[in-house]
Amino acid sequence: MKRIGVLFCGTHFLDENEKSEAIITLNALKIAPEKADFLLFILNEAIVNKGDFLVEENSALSVGKTVTGLTSDPLNDPAKFDQFELDGIIILSANSVPVYKNGRLNSANSTQEIDSVADQLQKIHKQHKTIAFIGKSALWAPLLIGSPVRITLGNDPDHAELIDELGGEAVICPADDIVVDEEQGVISTPGFLGDQDVENVSHGIHKLLTRILGV
Repeated sequence: MKRIGVLFCGTHFLDENEKSEAIITLNALKIAPEKADFLLFILNEAIVNKGDFLVEENSALSVGKTVTGLTSDPLNDPAKFDQFELDGIIILSANSVPVYKNGRLNSANSTQEIDSVADQLQKIHKQHKTIAFIGKSALWAPLLIGSPVRITLGNDPDHAELIDELGGEAVICPADDIVVDEEQGVISTPGFLGDQDVENVSHGIHKLLTRILGV
């Protein structure tokens, strides 16, 4: 059985798209208990948008508990990552993808918590374990990996430019497919950045999960 971590970048989802990506991912892992034992982590980063979506039912914690049936809070102490001996980790955006290289992008600044989580993810990467990115979270990949990595944010040229600016290699990809960088051990799918069709997004996420679970 694979032990997979699920990391939400932020405490509240920005919109229904981010929330749906999380629900699709957690539900898919939940119905495959013979293939995956998964743990939920929440990066308590500052909220960028404090609009109407900042309510309890849209919080990462609430969604995680509702979908998975968790009876205790998810782990939010990156120092404890090691004790779970993860085989891989899936990263999703919850309104706060930590992109802070040289302050060139309007996003989160580096904090001690972000740095601690980044250190743990880089440790996972150096152990040749898979890191998977869904939707906007892929923006974090070039900074985490520290070398050119093939990654996708869908088929928007502006999104591709962001990846290029951060040192990654942008790959055009539809919502129902994945991009695999075998050398770096990284998988990504664009989620709703590639298409607004829930069925296509679900196909892409399920392909990503199949790959990280090795089934």
